[in-house]
Amino acid sequence: MNQMLEPKPKFEEKSYIFHYRRETLEGGFEQIHAHQGIEFLYVHEGSGHLMFDQKLHPVGPGTLFMCQPYQLHKFKLDITPSCPYIRSIFIFDPSLFERYMATFPALHMFFNKLWKAELQQQVLQLEPIQQTLFAELLFDLHRNLNTCPELQQTEEVVLFLFSLLREFRKLTAGEPSSHSSSDSMRTNSRHVEQMMAWINEHFSEEFSLDRLAESLHLSPYYASHLFSRETGCTLSQYVMAHRIRESRLLLSTTDLTIAQIGQQIGFKSSAYFVKSFKSKMGITPQAYRKQVNTLYVD
Repeated sequence: MNQMLEPKPKFEEKSYIFHYRRETLEGGFEQIHAHQGIEFLYVHEGSGHLMFDQKLHPVGPGTLFMCQPYQLHKFKLDITPSCPYIRSIFIFDPSLFERYMATFPALHMFFNKLWKAELQQQVLQLEPIQQTLFAELLFDLHRNLNTCPELQQTEEVVLFLFSLLREFRKLTAGEPSSHSSSDSMRTNSRHVEQMMAWINEHFSEEFSLDRLAESLHLSPYYASHLFSRETGCTLSQYVMAHRIRESRLLLSTTDLTIAQIGQQIGFKSSAYFVKSFKSKMGITPQAYRKQVNTLYVD
């Protein structure tokens, strides 16, 4: 009698990305972007803020950020030679790692919560003892991946992920604490958050700075200047980033045509959508859809 065997889990080349203590010593900032996978980012050094979930969050040494698939985010750091931006980044495809969680019910449940549920807290400021723990956890993975045989790297990454999830579960077990700031800074942040919320609601329509400013009782010039100053990008760039983010989600999860997706997210023509997508992503929407579908096939 033939026994049907479940195929062994594949560890695809693109199933995770790990950068240990990546440095930016001066110059430009990252564009607004979203990942297909789950991202954990830990700040070793740097000072600035994170634009995420329609809010501005302060960023400094010990900031830990967890981002779900396709969530838009952008870091804006005050980078100088004496104050560099140093961070460690771990991004992984949850669909390819879920199978490793199956034998740990509680951890599996938490894993799925991080992947798919609406979360209360995704930006944390760690205490010194917690900073030491996370720094050691990241260094261990960096060292192990550089010294162990290639066949053992799968095991090292999975064990690291187990430890990471356990620690993050402890950190998010309580209620999140709110950050304090001056009245003027908080007012500016509130205006920027309101602008992001307005765009998130109206991104599929033709963008109008006048309409946005009027809805918030601000002058168009002030709204545009404030958003650029606080986030490091223009309102138009944020609108485009949000549309590209939505298109990636639709390309990955629906069978809508390229033209239908372009129209649904606010592009006047499919040609302009394809051109804009390729400019931001480096490949066409059709190629991106094919790439994603290939990645999820066993």
